[in-house]
Amino acid sequence: MREAVTIGIFWIALGLLCYVHFGYPLILVALKRFRPRVVRRGEVCPAVDFLIGAYNEEGVIREKLENCLALDYPRDRLRIIVASDASTDRTDAIVMEYQDRGVQLIVSPCRRGKAVNFREIVPGLKGEIVLFSDAGSFYRADTLQKMMRNFADPEVGCVGGRLRYRNPDATSVSQGEGLYWGYEVFLRKSESAIGSAMVLSGAVYAIRRELYRPVPDDLPDDFLCPLQVLDQGKRVLYEADTEISEKMATSARAEMLTKVRIISGNFAALRTMKHLLNPVRNPLVALQLLSHRLLRWFILPLAALMLLASLLLAHRPFYLLALVGQLLFYSLAGVGWLMDLGGKRSRLAFLPYYFVLVNLAAAWGAWNGLANRGRGTGIWEPVER
Repeated sequence: MREAVTIGIFWIALGLLCYVHFGYPLILVALKRFRPRVVRRGEVCPAVDFLIGAYNEEGVIREKLENCLALDYPRDRLRIIVASDASTDRTDAIVMEYQDRGVQLIVSPCRRGKAVNFREIVPGLKGEIVLFSDAGSFYRADTLQKMMRNFADPEVGCVGGRLRYRNPDATSVSQGEGLYWGYEVFLRKSESAIGSAMVLSGAVYAIRRELYRPVPDDLPDDFLCPLQVLDQGKRVLYEADTEISEKMATSARAEMLTKVRIISGNFAALRTMKHLLNPVRNPLVALQLLSHRLLRWFILPLAALMLLASLLLAHRPFYLLALVGQLLFYSLAGVGWLMDLGGKRSRLAFLPYYFVLVNLAAAWGAWNGLANRGRGTGIWEPVER
């Protein structure tokens, strides 16, 4: 009986792991082929309030503003606002140099987090569209124009752009992130083609101003805002024909801290919107959130269960072979970790290493969310980027 239970655990864990990595993408491909949902794009030019959250960004804020001012979009339809979260460096002084070019600076009286600042600023804006952006992300000139064309469709309430990570160091972490990001882009494009994307980047997403809902101080706006748009019956799209560049983390520690923080907050945010997981309410959205978000946060616990079951069943040839394969995979991950510590790279080892790294961060973040530690102050210190 015990052995039957162990065998069941092995196959359930393996089945869920295969579903998350291969089954769900195949479902998206099939739905995109047989049940596509067209977006009625058009050449529109809505008034846009370009809102940039910044804290101690003196190293990039000048480049960011020059980038915004060079966008291929009518200046009389674009208002650039920097929300400084009580920066203590030269960020505010640099932004003030651009006031005669139409850039507005709003300074928080104290450090309180991006969500609080945005919540106070957005109700006073006049543009039809609010675009939220990070200070360290830079846009191709036609990015805004290509994002706005989706708003010609009245069913579209939120649009995100495509982030392209750049890193001249090309460490094992950045190589892994690049490969992971390619997979993530595929999912977001496919989800948009059949309805709505479940995830957008905080570096670039735009929503109709009337659909904006205040975000609690301690929750991530870039995850919660699109879910709030979905909750109001509008589509959330991923515009892949754009290019926003941002430097990625170069060290394992920086990558871990970033992902743990993001997933902890996202898990807490999803708990406030858990009704979207109800398949009776919207079967497709529930399936997408479960597959693209919730299950992916528990990949490492599932893998650990499969490894333990393989160990207990190692007296059977098939499960012994499965155990050896898993141990080889994790050994390569260990080699990748050791090489990364020494500043070296291995094409063979970096994928297992990054798989363990990103899923360890996901499990840690999910645990924080389950323990109700995902809701912090809304204030965070930028890690190395």
